Amino acid sequence: MFTSSDNGRGTYLLLLKADEFLRDRAIVAALRSYPGPVVGMSPQPALAHHRMFDHVLTGDPHQSASALQAVRDFERTHGMKPEAVIPVNEMSLYPALEIAQAYGLPFLSRRAVEQARNKAAMKQAFYRQGVSTARHEVFRDLDEMKRAIQRLGLPVVVKPCEAAHSIGVKLIRTAEEIEPAFRYCSAGLEEVREHWRIHNPLFQVEQYIEAEREVSVEVFNQGDQRCVTAVTEKYLTPPPYFAEVGHMVPGAESGNEALRQLALEACRALELTHGVAHVEVRIDAQGRLFVVEVAARPGGDCIMDQVERAYGVNMYQLHIRSYLGQPQQLPRELRPRGTSAIAFMQTRAGTVTRVTPPRQLPAEVTSVYILAREGDVLGQSLNYDSRAGAVECFWPGEGRFMGTRHLELAQHLAEQIFTLEP
Repeated sequence: MFTSSDNGRGTYLLLLKADEFLRDRAIVAALRSYPGPVVGMSPQPALAHHRMFDHVLTGDPHQSASALQAVRDFERTHGMKPEAVIPVNEMSLYPALEIAQAYGLPFLSRRAVEQARNKAAMKQAFYRQGVSTARHEVFRDLDEMKRAIQRLGLPVVVKPCEAAHSIGVKLIRTAEEIEPAFRYCSAGLEEVREHWRIHNPLFQVEQYIEAEREVSVEVFNQGDQRCVTAVTEKYLTPPPYFAEVGHMVPGAESGNEALRQLALEACRALELTHGVAHVEVRIDAQGRLFVVEVAARPGGDCIMDQVERAYGVNMYQLHIRSYLGQPQQLPRELRPRGTSAIAFMQTRAGTVTRVTPPRQLPAEVTSVYILAREGDVLGQSLNYDSRAGAVECFWPGEGRFMGTRHLELAQHLAEQIFTLEP
């Protein structure tokens, strides 16, 4: 094993959760950045040799003890140690931290990981550092939730403290919506608790910011230095849910210096010192800015690919080299080469009876992913699981905000591809 890729040092790069759909370009970045084996991890790998990984360790990348034991077992069997451990989603932050500390590798501090993973601890960090964000309260059960809402006032948003992907997130505008929202939030947490190894039973409720738009700011952190590489326009399902249906780079607020500064302040407040962070911000009708939350990892949903296509900067490579302890020149004054976007196909409610891949695609389409299959039931909700497919687009030479063109194209393709019965 490890013949052509063996670096002769007995070390490897461990990449956690890069094998997820729309994050797998991180593996390509790792192979380009590291002169040696690139290794993944899975609880039950079908094969030790993956098509892109040099090896796959048998361990749970969501669970700290399991992940660390997998690394130690591999060292005992093959005599190899990780030279870097790199998280690609937030659920792998704690396992990566334990591995990094056990092997003395560059990583975020434990305090930074706690603040990045626990939304309540994150809010407290923002309050301490004066970062603009909505007021919030933490609760365990329905009675505590009702008392918290009395203190905050309606409307509010409820969410689990340690989930992701808009799981369990819902807007509450009236008193009658409180109990159904609590059931929805609790069910969302229960659905992912075991798979994501979430041990935190707490929820939080926070003031709802009526927003004109929501954006994400992609920030690269390196020690006490950090820079904004891109502002991404986010497209969400209508309230009461906040599932993401598309992203565009550059976003309409790319030139907003106050927004860019706020994103930097949010990362500084959380003490992020390594890698790429994904900062979500809501902008109200008066132009006021409020940080929703920060993920201490590259943005998902193929956002990093859109940034690279638009600006020519590979964010995954920056992320990986940071955790390798390799100082990088901070990218500044980036000029877009075009406009890049991804949109997720939505359909009306019904059962898929036929899937017809398109024979011809518009010139701006770079890729199409068909996720739904015959027999699938679609359009039952507006939450994260309602995606039937995805389409990526690129308009070279544009470099400007292009509204909802990618969403309209995705809708048109969905109508062509999916035949449904009510």
